[in-house]
Amino acid sequence: MSAGNLDLPPMVLEDVQNLLLLLTLSEAAEYSREDGPFIADRLKPFIGLVQYLIRHPVTKDAWSNDERSLLSVSVADALATYGYQKGDPTALAKAVTAYHAALEEVTRERAPLQWTRTQNNLGVVLRALGERKSGTARLEEAVTAFRAALEEVARERAPLQWALTQNNLGTALSALGKRGSGTARLEEAVMAYQRALSVFEAENISFYIEKTRRNLDRTRRILAVREAH
Repeated sequence: MSAGNLDLPPMVLEDVQNLLLLLTLSEAAEYSREDGPFIADRLKPFIGLVQYLIRHPVTKDAWSNDERSLLSVSVADALATYGYQKGDPTALAKAVTAYHAALEEVTRERAPLQWTRTQNNLGVVLRALGERKSGTARLEEAVTAFRAALEEVARERAPLQWALTQNNLGTALSALGKRGSGTARLEEAVMAYQRALSVFEAENISFYIEKTRRNLDRTRRILAVREAH
């Protein structure tokens, strides 16, 4: 796509924008699955296209706030998936920047569930970066993002999202607990895992039950060793 391609009458440009938005978000829904098929090689052109649409002088001011926020989140999700699948910390760091930019568009007041999802996804990327590096700064940031997400999402309103975020919080706290001294972070991780497990068991979601139980058992073993010394 080049700048000349967007030299169109306003009515036609609006139709093109709507089509591009629809196509972009359709692809973004597929690209946002980090545990799905390997698609990293397809992501670079997609990321470049969406960034172009957001920044191009003809289109950047034409998107509504909601449209711009959806495009911003799709870029961040694609960068995150690329980073996970390629094992590329640079892409993950760019995803963090993209999520922060998206959170300027996706406000808690206007789109609380989207804001919560974006905070959670930011936390997942920060945790992934923190696990790759020494120190605890990124892991602390991940905990902050997960706690922020949990301020908005309620178990009664969105139980699965609440439980997944609790599970993510538990994993970040457990990683922090392993690197630090004392037992406080490990104890918090155990409680977060237990909260998540209560929903997964109630909903009988076997995949998450098994995964969370493994994480919980591993954290409890570390906690027991720590408490014995």
